[in-house]
Amino acid sequence: MICDANTIESMKPPGGFTLDLNAVAPNVAIAGLQSKTVTFNANGISTGVSIAGVNGFVEFAANESTASAVNKEVSAFDWNVTKIVNKTDGIGEALTTDAVTFYTVLDVPKDTWNVNDSVADDKNQPWTSALKFTIETAGTKDAEDSVSALSQLTTYLHSGHGLKYDTEEGRGQYVGYYATPTGVRAYSFDTTNYMIPGTLAVPKKVNCYDQAAALTTFGRLLGINVRYAHSDPFGYINTTTLVGNIKSNNPFYDAKDSVGNPIYSTNSLVDITTADPGVTYRLLYDYDGSSNFGNRSAFGNHAFVVLGSGDTALLKTFDACAGENKNISLIDYFTKTVDFAANAQKNAQLGTTFYKETASELVSSVIYFDVNGIR
Repeated sequence: MICDANTIESMKPPGGFTLDLNAVAPNVAIAGLQSKTVTFNANGISTGVSIAGVNGFVEFAANESTASAVNKEVSAFDWNVTKIVNKTDGIGEALTTDAVTFYTVLDVPKDTWNVNDSVADDKNQPWTSALKFTIETAGTKDAEDSVSALSQLTTYLHSGHGLKYDTEEGRGQYVGYYATPTGVRAYSFDTTNYMIPGTLAVPKKVNCYDQAAALTTFGRLLGINVRYAHSDPFGYINTTTLVGNIKSNNPFYDAKDSVGNPIYSTNSLVDITTADPGVTYRLLYDYDGSSNFGNRSAFGNHAFVVLGSGDTALLKTFDACAGENKNISLIDYFTKTVDFAANAQKNAQLGTTFYKETASELVSSVIYFDVNGIR
């Protein structure tokens, strides 16, 4: 809708009318809008295309490219009337809209976002709240490519959103999963509640499913071809920084049995002279003096995201849960994150090969899930 009945009442002859309009939005991403003939009905409402079930929108073509970087801008449209069919007065009259917010993303938002969603609730249309969160809150503004945008998003979700890994149960708080018609598992994501930040004093618990779903959802909103990746089983981890600034190789150190006793060792190694401010150390080495990793927790499975398509070891990996890994190849990510010596020892104790013992084996076992059902 370019203007309402009150705006153009003074120019409106009975029975409707037609204007030639051109528009300028100063200092914003949309530039070079071409002049267009627009018809209004007897109520002064523009007749045009339907978007998301709402009629009356008019599309103006632009002869200049939008900006190349992620951005949020606010401006007003200045309209100039160059011709009024069957009417001589009013030509040259300027119309100015209220302030309009422009969001620039890197490409057309990817599924599950859908700019053509016209279902009654049109919930898959890009949300302004999600755009504001991704661009302003998470700080992706000015990112000029997928890697820099996804890297900034990873950093914020790992260290800036008031989140903490669930070190007791590893339970997902914002995801649900369901079987698709083809039988492949897909995830829903509670985008609305996830965007509410936690605090340092009261952090919100999350797990890897939440973090991978968030990276997928907000990355795809920016038009990035990012995919939710799942590795099962995963295994023991090298010392890494879990979301919430917890440096650990024993991620479930808070796990309790049915009567409240610790399941895993709670031994800590804390070096006050070298510890980073605010970092919680939960490390466990050589538990019984013989490099025995048995009383140490592992990731049964793990979720993260990859950039691009294909199933190669060179796909770039991003992880906002374990390590704040950014733009690292899939095989290097597994090499850095997984304690394969501990995996091998556990397999020997079990008498079977349960955990993968090389990065190459883990690469070949990765599967990918959709993230749909945003709410």
